[in-house]
Amino acid sequence: MTCSVENCGTKVLAKGMCNAHYIRARRGKDLAPPVQYFNAAKTCIECGEPTNGKGGHGRCAAHYKLHKRLTFKQQLIDMLGGKCHMCQGQFHHAAFDFHHNEDKVENISSMFDSKSKTEVLKEVKKCTLLCANCHRIHHARKL
Repeated sequence: MTCSVENCGTKVLAKGMCNAHYIRARRGKDLAPPVQYFNAAKTCIECGEPTNGKGGHGRCAAHYKLHKRLTFKQQLIDMLGGKCHMCQGQFHHAAFDFHHNEDKVENISSMFDSKSKTEVLKEVKKCTLLCANCHRIHHARKL
């Protein structure tokens, strides 16, 4: 049996939860943040390659970077309402684009790796969230 908390999947130990979520629940803490587990094997949970002390959350450096990027993008999507501004559709994070309404300093996706979160947030505040289809249609109308 696995933990009842969404997206956990760890073996149940008490009251339908894994040990980490059970302790959080007893202390009155939020159950939503991902649980960080000690990785004694020091191998990536995504690919099985050695982590060599790099990366985090039990991942090698490459998978950790991807995980961090996708988590941050999902947070930005949630911050902008989680649905397309034009069609009101809710989609997978890969289907969303950040459309600039004001002067664009840099493309948001290229900023993830090179800029601080503060700089990315400042740029995202100039944007609306559009699904890929609506974004293409919006730009096609300008032609």
